[in-house]
Amino acid sequence: MSQAELPSGWTLSHTDREVFSLPGAKVVTWAAAAAGGAGEAALAVVASDDESDAVRAVGECISGRLMQTDGWALPVPRLASHGVADTRFVLYGDRDAAVEDALADVDGSLPAGWTLYDSDREKYRLVSATVAVWVVSAVGPGGAAAMAMAIGEAAALRQLGRTLRGELHVTRRWAPILDVGAGTLRS
Repeated sequence: MSQAELPSGWTLSHTDREVFSLPGAKVVTWAAAAAGGAGEAALAVVASDDESDAVRAVGECISGRLMQTDGWALPVPRLASHGVADTRFVLYGDRDAAVEDALADVDGSLPAGWTLYDSDREKYRLVSATVAVWVVSAVGPGGAAAMAMAIGEAAALRQLGRTLRGELHVTRRWAPILDVGAGTLRS
């Protein structure tokens, strides 16, 4: 881990690598968390095999060059078309009203021939708390796929719907909005 990309007064606290699966493919992500002297926290996640990309991204988040947003459309590789039709989607968490509404939204956004593929949850550590993020994906004909990440399973489903409708554009990096009052962070 390198401190060089962080502004003065900030300390790199953690990095974490997570791999998300698609039929016959993987999406590698790195997250970096940093703490400021006044109790501030920042987190950035990148789609990259290189840990240093995440450290640079969290530095950009702290300095305001990477804006925090409520969701992320991850870049995904083109899939081999075999095996895609055999997918079976299962929610990661419990069904509640928010998840049911979001599931209906994303179902209505699926292009012809597309199906939901996976829902997964990961936790990224900050200095004294964790941030739980969900990733949901969908696959389509001809090796097409889409993947979105957000805080909360319902939010991730909504972000996938936005991605499929072309409202959320694919980027290589993301800084989630960290809202202590809304329960984003857990001790």
